[in-house]
Amino acid sequence: MQGKTLSNENARKAVTAFQAGREHKLLDSDFGQVGDGERWDERKADCAAAKLRKLKSDLRAQGKKIDASNFDSPACKIVHETLELPPNLAADDGFWRWLSVEKFRDIIEARHSTTRNHAHLRNYGIDYSVTNGRLAILWFRADMLFDAEHKADPYHLATRPMHTDFVESGIIRPRYAWCRSLARAFARFQYRCSSEPERAYLHSTTRDDGVRELYKRLRRLHSTLSFEFMSDDELTEMLESNSEDLERA
Repeated sequence: MQGKTLSNENARKAVTAFQAGREHKLLDSDFGQVGDGERWDERKADCAAAKLRKLKSDLRAQGKKIDASNFDSPACKIVHETLELPPNLAADDGFWRWLSVEKFRDIIEARHSTTRNHAHLRNYGIDYSVTNGRLAILWFRADMLFDAEHKADPYHLATRPMHTDFVESGIIRPRYAWCRSLARAFARFQYRCSSEPERAYLHSTTRDDGVRELYKRLRRLHSTLSFEFMSDDELTEMLESNSEDLERA
């Protein structure tokens, strides 16, 4: 399937101009293309952006912040469910830059700017890998934690309130995490309290004796173990046994 792309240079020019209050209209000649065959329907991006704007508006009306817990959890389902991306587009950095800059710029600014500063360029996937782009992170979060066996809501794991570092460093970026059954088991392991779904099991911050140490142990284990061939029970047992000495939240 075909999709538009935007180079790192053109994306940077557009965003820095916008953030400086200058007009910078992207031209057809600024865009590239990835894939072939049928063109991906851009109206899906417009629909997803509209849904995220409504989510943002509803949160503000309720006096809630546009943050990781209130926004990212429901937003990841909206992005994944509405965009309906084929694998070749989801894997392309330029496609995500185009989406972020052309279709979701106001969303990214609302979520990641501060009273002093605009959203950092990495939130658009500019000058960094695709897994730093905030829109891509939302999509990968929902895609990797999608639980097809949970008929009532296959997004029940993805939409749990989670610490940002766990989503990025524990689920999306490391190579071991591309075992989807491990990603799901890890989410269940770290966020196991049904009455307080946002409560983490292992310490979630920068401490080296919490869940970050488990990330390191999983990377080492992955060099000798094929997580992809382990059952859910075996994955859970592995997570439990390799975290017995770690600090609880």
